[in-house]
Amino acid sequence: LVFNGGKAKITNTTSGGHGGGIRAESLTLTDATLTLTNTTAAGPVSAAVPDPSGGGIYCSASLTALNSTLTITLASALDAGGAVRAAGANLTASVLRLERCSSGADGG
Repeated sequence: LVFNGGKAKITNTTSGGHGGGIRAESLTLTDATLTLTNTTAAGPVSAAVPDPSGGGIYCSASLTALNSTLTITLASALDAGGAVRAAGANLTASVLRLERCSSGADGG
């Protein structure tokens, strides 16, 4: 998933699995503004999804931001990564704001 310039808002979304707001293999922001508010990775826990994670964003590979602003507010996950869960992240000349995020395990 690639954002080049512009603004995007995701509000009041819930996933029964990973990525309450966005689930992508990789997310790249360039000169962009992305705002997620009140996003949840909830469950119920099942054999298919034993660890609902990434309340705001779930990236199985990488999260990359260049000269961008990423704001996540009121995100929660039943398992890990209340705001973001990613295999890797690279933020260059960017702003990351996390406000009132929580998880049931690691990385609220």
